[in-house]
Amino acid sequence: MSSARNAAAAYKQQDIRSESPLALVASVYELVSSEIGKARAALAARDWATKGRAVHVAGRGLSLLQCSLNVEEGGDVAHNLDRVYAYLLVRLSAAHLANDDSIFAEIADHVKELGSAWRAAARGHDSSRRDATDADRRAEPIGVGG
Repeated sequence: MSSARNAAAAYKQQDIRSESPLALVASVYELVSSEIGKARAALAARDWATKGRAVHVAGRGLSLLQCSLNVEEGGDVAHNLDRVYAYLLVRLSAAHLANDDSIFAEIADHVKELGSAWRAAARGHDSSRRDATDADRRAEPIGVGG
């Protein structure tokens, strides 16, 4: 079983290394969304340990998103995202401490909306990159590249 887990981890590492930065951000949003869902399910089941672990991982994901911002180059967008992530982290703590599913639902809605925007941006970026690569291949002289 351990070798299967190691193989899965190796494949995941390779996926991460080959992803664009936009796709990586979208993946973090997917992780946060999944963990919020786990926290909500655990809250409903009164499984406090699972809820705590899910909140912890979701919080780390949101912190990762916040820490990866480049506020010098990102301008207003980066500053606004910084405030959004700070707000979501505060709300995550509130939901966890109060065992309040409505706050978890609010966070889930925000994360879903932001994640959708990042996934769309990643798809557009990947599509543009593929188009540019295809154009480069068409422009290569005969006998070059392979």
